[in-house]
Amino acid sequence: MNLNETRNLSQEENFEIASVMHATILDELIRCTDWVKTDAVFHGGTSLSIIRESVRFSEDLDFMITEECAEGLEVAVRSVHDRMALILGGHYPGGNLELKGPKGRDVCQWLFVWSHPARRGNVQVKAEFLITKKDLLANYASTHIVPNSRRAVLVKSHVPVPVLVSAWADKIKAIATRPAFKWRDAYDLSYISRSMVRESLTDSEKAQAIRATAAIYGTSMVELEQGLRRVLGSGVFEEVAAFEADMKRWFDADTYERMLRRDVFRDDLEVSAQEVSDAIAILRSPRPERRP
Repeated sequence: MNLNETRNLSQEENFEIASVMHATILDELIRCTDWVKTDAVFHGGTSLSIIRESVRFSEDLDFMITEECAEGLEVAVRSVHDRMALILGGHYPGGNLELKGPKGRDVCQWLFVWSHPARRGNVQVKAEFLITKKDLLANYASTHIVPNSRRAVLVKSHVPVPVLVSAWADKIKAIATRPAFKWRDAYDLSYISRSMVRESLTDSEKAQAIRATAAIYGTSMVELEQGLRRVLGSGVFEEVAAFEADMKRWFDADTYERMLRRDVFRDDLEVSAQEVSDAIAILRSPRPERRP
């Protein structure tokens, strides 16, 4: 990146710098906290990108952490800021890194903002921590993975992340409960669905994953079913042109054009619509009675 001339920050530069920030946050956070899957889980779109190699760009890092881990969060985040300032200074000399936060209680947010005199605009990355109870997180199926990353900054830590069925349940919950539909959820759900093909998951396993996610967010099965029916009935999964237009900001230009030529986005909508339909059927199925 040539920082000897002043111009607007491009989308490609934003992606590049944010990628460095993502990896640094993740690696330093796990290194200085030593969190394991019973303490915290890194989930959401950026998790799919870093851990599961999704090509969609994602802005923020989302974590679920226990109440006990939340007590040391501020010290950890400030350690992340100090390391990130050093790494960004090495890659992009002359820049500035600002840390804003914390904001919120049950969901604690920290914002990292990079700027440079040679660029108009800035790069913002938010780290969001949903604080939950230890027993609820213990019921959420997760694992540890060292990312197979080609990024400028390597993540060398064993990162606690959802197993695929938990990632699937997260997206089902998000689609059902967001105030407004987000197109990126449809892409992510399709990506997870394709990744799960070889796992041969049963409806019972999917239902268990939905229940674990719902419990963390304090959402009922009835609310999820109603939300999914509302989204499915809205017709959003038939709006291919709107989906394609929104997705343009989440991919580099070459990847986006290749996906358009192959009609990938239409396929993604069809897959995600089917996953939502399947989830509705799972939620409607009666739960087996527990034997005394």
